[in-house]
Amino acid sequence: MNEKRATYGKGALGAFVGALAGFAAWCIVAYFVGGNLHLSFGFVLALLVYLGYTGMNGKNGRGAYLIYIAFVLAVGFAAYLVASGMIAVNETVGAETMAAYAEGQFGGNAFAAYFSLLGDGIQVAWEGLATGWTNLAIAVIFEAAGGAYFLLKLHDAVKEQAADAGKKTESAENRGSVQEEEPEENAGAEGEPAQEEEEAAEEAGGQPEEGEI
Repeated sequence: MNEKRATYGKGALGAFVGALAGFAAWCIVAYFVGGNLHLSFGFVLALLVYLGYTGMNGKNGRGAYLIYIAFVLAVGFAAYLVASGMIAVNETVGAETMAAYAEGQFGGNAFAAYFSLLGDGIQVAWEGLATGWTNLAIAVIFEAAGGAYFLLKLHDAVKEQAADAGKKTESAENRGSVQEEEPEENAGAEGEPAQEEEEAAEEAGGQPEEGEI
């Protein structure tokens, strides 16, 4: 991953895309399978949010934890309500009743009729939270299991990035100190010949010539 180009914005966008994929998978299973199997897709949601964040080059930092947890919890809660509403509609409204409802209320548009009933199902699921939290708690447990695992992986990535940044800083400081020392050494080396010539001139000037004695 190129950390110079990584940003929280890219990561949030990737997490959003991953959350939408997890939301869709959760609801598809609820619609076609029913029962409580959809609750286990809290783990799948946590996985897809993580893959979305890292896949879009999200920045490894403290903000990554907040983005990840926010998407998992918010989208997970929405998916639970919609999936529960789907199951309620499928269990209470048969095909004949659905066709008659669509014909009478929406001119035969079964799609619009289903979503109208789905709104009622979601309302029932929301009101049911006041008396029973069991299914939601199971979904949260799966989210927590997946979230804890992927948060640990994210934490390792953050530590690795911090270690690499520390090495780069230390290397830059070492290069700077070496460059500061070199001019002083060169100056000394250049000054030595000049000093030797000066001493030689003084010695030559202090000795009388033979013709003057």
